[in-house]
Amino acid sequence: MDFSHSSVKDVDSGLGERALGVLVNASAALLAAADVDTMLGRVLECARELIDAEACGVWRSNDGGYNWRMLASAGLIDHRGGSELHVPDPNLIPAIAPLEDVRAYEVLAHRVGWYDSEDIRSLICITMRIGEVLTASVTFYYRRRHTFTEGEIQFATVLANLSASTLYMTELKEAQKRERTSLKFLAESSAILASSLNYEQTLNTVARLAVPFLADWCTVSMYENGNLIAIAAAHVDPDKERMLGQVPAEYSERLHAAGGTGAVLSTGKPMLYESLPEEALAGAAKNEEHLAWIRSLAIVSAIVVPLKSRDRVIGVMHFISDRSKRHFKREDLHLAEDLAARASTAIENAQLFRELGLSESRYRSLIQATSSLAWSSDPTGKFVEPQPAWSAYSGQTWEELRDYGWAQALHPDDRERLVNEILGGAEEIAPHVFRGRMWHASSKTYRNCMVRAVPMKNDAGVLEEWVGVIVDIHDQLLAEEKLRRTEQLATAGRLAATVAHEINNPLESVTNLVYLAQQSQTLDASTREYLNTASDELQRAAQIVRQTLGFYRENSAPKNADIGEIVSEVLVLYRRNFMAKEIRVISDIEAGAVACVVPGEIRQVVANLITNAIDASSAHGQIRVELTTRGDNVSVRVSDRGTGISEENLGHLFEAFFTTKKDLGTGLGLWVSRGLIEKHNGTLTVETSADQSDHGTTFAIVLPANCRADARQAPSI
Repeated sequence: MDFSHSSVKDVDSGLGERALGVLVNASAALLAAADVDTMLGRVLECARELIDAEACGVWRSNDGGYNWRMLASAGLIDHRGGSELHVPDPNLIPAIAPLEDVRAYEVLAHRVGWYDSEDIRSLICITMRIGEVLTASVTFYYRRRHTFTEGEIQFATVLANLSASTLYMTELKEAQKRERTSLKFLAESSAILASSLNYEQTLNTVARLAVPFLADWCTVSMYENGNLIAIAAAHVDPDKERMLGQVPAEYSERLHAAGGTGAVLSTGKPMLYESLPEEALAGAAKNEEHLAWIRSLAIVSAIVVPLKSRDRVIGVMHFISDRSKRHFKREDLHLAEDLAARASTAIENAQLFRELGLSESRYRSLIQATSSLAWSSDPTGKFVEPQPAWSAYSGQTWEELRDYGWAQALHPDDRERLVNEILGGAEEIAPHVFRGRMWHASSKTYRNCMVRAVPMKNDAGVLEEWVGVIVDIHDQLLAEEKLRRTEQLATAGRLAATVAHEINNPLESVTNLVYLAQQSQTLDASTREYLNTASDELQRAAQIVRQTLGFYRENSAPKNADIGEIVSEVLVLYRRNFMAKEIRVISDIEAGAVACVVPGEIRQVVANLITNAIDASSAHGQIRVELTTRGDNVSVRVSDRGTGISEENLGHLFEAFFTTKKDLGTGLGLWVSRGLIEKHNGTLTVETSADQSDHGTTFAIVLPANCRADARQAPSI
């Protein structure tokens, strides 16, 4: 963790061996703690020995330091009475606040009652920032007046840092557990929602799914003709659920675009109220009596998410916490959005199914009026009347349709299967749905379609004709494939973030411990040298972790950098790889080639191209690396003498997750590399040949030599 205000380095170098031993033992104990309460208990034991503290507590803020909640405590009688704190201006909060008399500070006057109940006289508070954002604090409490020494302040800072690191690790583990539970919940929800095509039943199912897993109270409302109509509601308390089902009409929610449900309906964006502000309650009320009724519901936290159909908002879902006193967080909002998306699909399917039922009852008039591919045929599959829409789609004339039937427009590989499936279902009355490919005259290609067919029988049960509809789903399947790729990217991003946390946190803890050990005055020269070497290797390991994570980006502005030095560093880094395959490397690097770049990102791109060249090269092969300046551009070319890239693979080379390395590659390297180069207003191109006499591949990077305004402001992708 990067806490901007302090680090272990603040501790005076003259600390005694006993104190260092206490801190080292505390670090090991904290890393082994299974939960926050256990961690705090061990922190308090250490605090009592080093700074005479009698209690401690960990506070968290999710809004930059305005609102705080005490997550856990040790040594307090009952922390709940003082577990919430509002700060009007977080910028005034000092990084380290040693308060000898808590009753002497006017800003803490509203907390004197709680201090009296705990008999607290003094405290020291250490705040934590990630970057510039205030996120956590650790406070040590004293039940007697205490004057703080510089050493105690330093020890408190170290203990707070250790506590915060363990807290974040614990929170990460809990987040992973929530992720697994949420995925299971969404999978079960999808299965339940897909099991019914009844509109009202689907809406009630949606509300029931959310309670109590996600919220104490969930409602589903549809937006029709400018009005919000409550359709379904569920509550953990059956009595309260009955009360909510009998809400007077005059207490219906007032919609306005400035906030609340009205804003969600107008913008299509969700809203999260971690703690429901008074102004939000007042904004939803029509009068004082209505406001009093809303307050009586004792709402603690709320989420409002839209229900959408084809980018159109068709309703909203409310997730409310009252009985459990739970405060919703950002991850709860994401889960609510996922459930709402699945609910929207289920609602849309239910609506479509209901509409289809009406359509089937009037199918003959719809066949004549619609421009879609509705059809009717005799038992053998031949059309019994002209089908203008069908002719326009497939290019078949009426004579062809009448003589051969619609099956002739199907792809030859699908024709026999679909005909047999449809005719084989003639004994049933229910609609049959099949998928296949049909010729599209305009695009002159076969497109994916969904065939819905219903056998029509007389009173004797004899099949008289078929009616149905064929829907072009080609674009839908392409969109689904794009969505799957997007979900893969999102999963890869979450995985990268998880790996970064899992690796960097213990690296930082070990780095801190090595530093503490380096401060000892009793170390002999050889031991100190070993510790210095270990510190250097830890820093190198941290850098390698960052460079090898495909989704890592340097959080810095571009600057003028010597591209030749960057390329040379990468070649040195992969020297052992070259030697392992006995590859001959020819480098022609022009001196003084300077470009405006983020060095770490360009180093990542060059490393990826070098790695690909090594993988493509056979033993005793050759790789050539050239760097030249051409006008206002710097060019880097990496060439190998491998087998080259096939025409089929060349068109997909820069797509995410496309790889020719099978189980050895992720398919993200070139996709990420092109994104980085384009962010720098440059280009990444490829030339390849698979000819036996002249084979190989060359990747070329072209970068502008001078910084540009758009490059300086370009965000990391």
